[in-house]
Amino acid sequence: MKEAAHRRFALAVVANLDDALRALRQLVHNELDPQAISIVGREASFTHGRERSAELSAIVNGKSRSLDFQTGQDRIVALACGPVLPKSISQDASAFEGLLGRWLFPAHAKRLAQAVAGGEFLLLVQLDGLVEERLATRTLLRSCRGSVEVHDFDLADNIEQFCLCSQKT
Repeated sequence: MKEAAHRRFALAVVANLDDALRALRQLVHNELDPQAISIVGREASFTHGRERSAELSAIVNGKSRSLDFQTGQDRIVALACGPVLPKSISQDASAFEGLLGRWLFPAHAKRLAQAVAGGEFLLLVQLDGLVEERLATRTLLRSCRGSVEVHDFDLADNIEQFCLCSQKT
């Protein structure tokens, strides 16, 4: 029987872009690869904090990048390493919940989608091993008000739609 390949992520919910920036800086300070980190939220939430959004984007991309926010304020987008920012994830929170539901238990998917719909942000850190997992979870627990979750996503399930981080193998 062939074992499925997975990507593992640490995930935390943060209340605003200031909290996201503080957590991101701490993750990078603890030597986690900034290109393995993504910030997911409603486009309207990012546009209300354009300056912070630009700072977050510069850290995960290693340089300043132009942010091309569209008029679709309900769109769920990510600031991640990539050529086009923000990266569109789904049209709205309902579609985002459906996408998350492909990998997570329905209650988890609903709670995370509701957090994003309410203006909060998800921080995702792609993990390559136990050392990174320990660093990321400890850092996020200290930097974020809520819990930290670790999830495995099956690569065979077209994770590229949800995989927001650098293309690590």
